[in-house]
Amino acid sequence: MKSFLVISTIIFDLAGVIFNFQPSDLTLALKQDVPSNPFSVFDQGLATVKRLKEKNFKVIACTNFGKGPMDLLNKYHKDVMDLFEDVITPSESKHSKPDARMYSYILKKHNVVAEECLFIDDCQSNAIGANDVGLNAIHLKNWEQAIKELKELGL
Repeated sequence: MKSFLVISTIIFDLAGVIFNFQPSDLTLALKQDVPSNPFSVFDQGLATVKRLKEKNFKVIACTNFGKGPMDLLNKYHKDVMDLFEDVITPSESKHSKPDARMYSYILKKHNVVAEECLFIDDCQSNAIGANDVGLNAIHLKNWEQAIKELKELGL
């Protein structure tokens, strides 16, 4: 990544970046008549979203979650979900990460150019997919590393 980038839009993955969960807990919750909350929030992820919003960046979420997990997130973590200007899912875009068409859909919908976007995902193939379309990307291994990379970018 270049150190002189002009970033206007930050695109966050949800699972593994903003929310933590165990797949088995999610599966169980989705089978319950009254589902429990299988998600917890990564404090550093939440703080980063809030900080970037305060600096007037456009903050978007992009996830491969389907309707069931999204319903749970909107039920149990509406306050967090409301921080995002938009949440793009495969049901809307008709594509999943790391398909280039998912990223292109976001760019077109939000009328932004790839070079002005930063995509943050814990899955390396998704970060590479975003990068292949021209988005700047951070492969989040942990929040300490991601925050360091954000600071290096002046964010």
